[in-house]
Amino acid sequence: MSGILEIKRKGAKHPPAQRDISAIYKAVQAYHIRHDPPQDTPGYWEWAISDIQAVSNQYNNSPLIKDLLAAALSDLEREYKRLLAEQGGT
Repeated sequence: MSGILEIKRKGAKHPPAQRDISAIYKAVQAYHIRHDPPQDTPGYWEWAISDIQAVSNQYNNSPLIKDLLAAALSDLEREYKRLLAEQGGT
């Protein structure tokens, strides 16, 4: 039992860093808006990937930011395929 008390005491001195979930969602939303609609240009996907890395790095590549950015990128890919299909592309 003293081990648990010791952990609680140490934790009280150094509480875990709070992550700003609101800021994470806003960053992902801003990323998604910047890249929507997807473009059929040579530099578009390079820009999308370099930007996704920059946004993720701003939040220390936390699992939450990575998962949300992956979902946004997946949505952009779906939309890109839909646009290509409408244009008769592959």
